[in-house]
Amino acid sequence: QEHPQHLCRDSLCSLIAAMCMFTVKNTFICAGVQEDPSPHSSTRARAATADCAALESDTSHMANPTSRPFGELCAALVAALESGEMTASSVFEDIRGSVVALSMDAAGASSVAADARAPKAGGGTPRGEEFRGAVCEAALSPHAHQVLMKLVQCLGSSEVAFIAEELQGDASHCVLHPSGSTLLCQLMLFASGEESTKTLVDELLSGDLAVLCCHKFGVEFAASVVSHGTRAQQALVVSALRCNLQRFARHRFASRVLAEALLYCGEEERFALASEIMSMPGAIVALACHNFGVDVVRTLLQVPQASKQAMHFIEQGSRRIMKDKYGVHLLQELGLSGFSVSRAAGGA
Repeated sequence: QEHPQHLCRDSLCSLIAAMCMFTVKNTFICAGVQEDPSPHSSTRARAATADCAALESDTSHMANPTSRPFGELCAALVAALESGEMTASSVFEDIRGSVVALSMDAAGASSVAADARAPKAGGGTPRGEEFRGAVCEAALSPHAHQVLMKLVQCLGSSEVAFIAEELQGDASHCVLHPSGSTLLCQLMLFASGEESTKTLVDELLSGDLAVLCCHKFGVEFAASVVSHGTRAQQALVVSALRCNLQRFARHRFASRVLAEALLYCGEEERFALASEIMSMPGAIVALACHNFGVDVVRTLLQVPQASKQAMHFIEQGSRRIMKDKYGVHLLQELGLSGFSVSRAAGGA
């Protein structure tokens, strides 16, 4: 397997080369975009941007102030990387100040994330420091949030505590966003013990948890809380599910949270939740014949105190379950398809 430092060098070479290219597209100056110019319009005059078609300019706002032209600097960095005179980490020291901007781009995010995996020499700016003040923006970026996730994974939880701190106050928007929700789950996985993460989670759990469990992105965070949260945090999510347990057991997203609760909550709470699901007559059979409910039944069979009773209900309703496309797969998994046929023959 290639060393992360080499991976970082390759991605940086292509990134830096791309940063030297500027083109004009629809009167906008675009960096790192190489494509054929758009055709001339037959109805209006073309904007007078011919002199800007290829541009090398001072981009001190993207990197540390330097007297060298940015194109020359990039070319020098590429040459130093290819010759081995500079490491990937030292290149990042040279372009320090533009890490957030680079992370907003797919190639740049890949390079910055690779640097997070590489061993860090003593001294220098701590990784992640440049994201201070820009966490909320980066969390909603399809590329930059991946860098934040890698930082959370690779650095100590205390070093990334500022990420949770900056998300506080904007968490309700972040959790319903595809990138933001993924980052919140990463914080739960690697930094759930940090005080800033606990405060962030408590803020989210003070809202409408039913909405969270039923949202296509919010469900990821709700399931993560059930899997990695404290007992008190788990209890809040479970309490919200219990408000309409049968409905949530059939819901496309909420059923996933319920399944996680049956697997990861405390032993007593798991049994109480399972008992409540099975207390309604015919509930197990109905769930077994539902495209999302059947996964809840599969999880019930993994709850030690409830699996025997759940299996009893399945055997009792096997003839009805056998007629359903989701139910028949469940019976086959349990080795009960032949049992159902023999019972049906015996009854006839």
